[in-house]
Amino acid sequence: MMARRSDGVFKMPVEEVRERVAEAKRLVKKIRGMFPRLVTLEIDERVHSTGRLKPGEPDALRVVLDAAEAHREHFEPPASHRFKGAHRFDVGPARDDLARREALAELATELDLLAMTLDDTVLVLGARVRDVAHPILALAKVVAETDPELRARLAPAARYFETHAKQPVVKTWTAPRDEKP
Repeated sequence: MMARRSDGVFKMPVEEVRERVAEAKRLVKKIRGMFPRLVTLEIDERVHSTGRLKPGEPDALRVVLDAAEAHREHFEPPASHRFKGAHRFDVGPARDDLARREALAELATELDLLAMTLDDTVLVLGARVRDVAHPILALAKVVAETDPELRARLAPAARYFETHAKQPVVKTWTAPRDEKP
């Protein structure tokens, strides 16, 4: 367990970050175990799902279910369509699904917010490292021309950056440029 607290992840000792990450991963595993048989949709199914409810829609759906339950005589199958073992009209399962959906949506929202802040923190930390390492690399490349030991030590990084520099970067948005007269 973590014995001490620090002021934040940016000043937290690295070993404490690692311990907390390990503990968080255990908690995530525990959370997954608390909700057996969660569904994973294919990307296309997720994009086209009719299950994405708008704000206020759960309340409206609840009204529909309440009205149907209060006036079930309008929704029962006709006697000619009933057969042995046929179920009577029941909105209970849909009502339960709506309640389950609302409860899980609360958790999903909290976890999405956590994931977003973790992702943003990872991006900020990555930018901070690049801000230091890239100028060092630029200078080291010049020095490495006359220092074989430094050149050998930088070889894995140089290969990485040469390989990845040739791959196109896909941009989804371009900031407007300031036009100078």
